[in-house]
Amino acid sequence: MNTIKKLILVNLIAVFGILGMASISPVSAQTTETSAPATSFQDALTKFREAREQFRQSQEEVKTSREGRGAAREQKLLERRKIHLMRIADTLIKRSEEVKNRVMKNKIIYGDLESSIIAEIDADIVKLNEFKVRVTEAQTAKELKNLAEGLRSHRKDVQQVKIRRLLLLAHIGRFEKAVLNNAEARSARIAAKLTELKNAGKDVSALETLLADANAKIASAKDQLAQLKNEVNQQELSEIKLAEIRTKLNEIRNQIKDVYDIFRQIATQGQGLVATPTIPAPIE
Repeated sequence: MNTIKKLILVNLIAVFGILGMASISPVSAQTTETSAPATSFQDALTKFREAREQFRQSQEEVKTSREGRGAAREQKLLERRKIHLMRIADTLIKRSEEVKNRVMKNKIIYGDLESSIIAEIDADIVKLNEFKVRVTEAQTAKELKNLAEGLRSHRKDVQQVKIRRLLLLAHIGRFEKAVLNNAEARSARIAAKLTELKNAGKDVSALETLLADANAKIASAKDQLAQLKNEVNQQELSEIKLAEIRTKLNEIRNQIKDVYDIFRQIATQGQGLVATPTIPAPIE
């Protein structure tokens, strides 16, 4: 670029020099040398224009070169961002698979609860794989920015909502298996013993009434727990909603405590029907 500027400067000096020489030449010399200064001026002007065009072309080449290097840098940065987003997506998929395996191996989580959790995890994995395809197909930094925002939103949803929901469902499932199922099993054993006493000629009508009351409370607790699971699955788990769910769980737990109180009453009264206790004592 400096060489071109120097060339332009030299040509300009040459042009002005020729013009000056033409202005001070003797009139007597014009007769034989009229065409020489005009030719020299035209040649200098032509060289000046050529130098100017060369300078313009060199400027365009520099601009094109800069644009090319800038595009290469942008493409390289785009590829790095793609790799970064793909790694995050792969990590989330791996974590989802791990949670899925833990759910499938957990004996407390079973039946509809297990199916619901696994279906939700599988849906997340499908979304993440679709996200990876969109990242691969992205052509601009703006596209990747939008995808990154979507991934952040998904991570927040998984970490703060879905994981919270899964843990809550697992807790409900554990409560259902460890408390309600045990209560139902205890009720069935008491019913069998009452039938045995009744067949032996004992009056167990009062005990049967108590047992019916206990079974009604168990059935109510099961219905409430099923409704609670639906709420957890279908509604947003805000802090207010979580507090409501905890309150309902405590209410169900207290209801089951009442059931075991009834079992104790049956055991106590049943002991009076025989010389030795025959009613199974409740297990807390």
